[in-house]
Amino acid sequence: MNLHLLGGRIKKLRLEKKMTQEALCQRGNQKVICIKTLQRIECGKVAARITTLSFIAKQLDISLEELIHINSQDVLK
Repeated sequence: MNLHLLGGRIKKLRLEKKMTQEALCQRGNQKVICIKTLQRIECGKVAARITTLSFIAKQLDISLEELIHINSQDVLK
């Protein structure tokens, strides 16, 4: 999986939901993901663990499958 495409998709979905990186990283008042880690994922610098991707998907209110699905339209953008 292309890390840059996945990271860009996460950022795009987060911004569409008008969420900050900080809000995406937290469940209630508890920080689940380090903001620095999310920044690296969104930039395509690191591969996220499946548990991290699952948490991000839940925060974005989409399925894990929807999150990791990259179609040809995403590649062309």
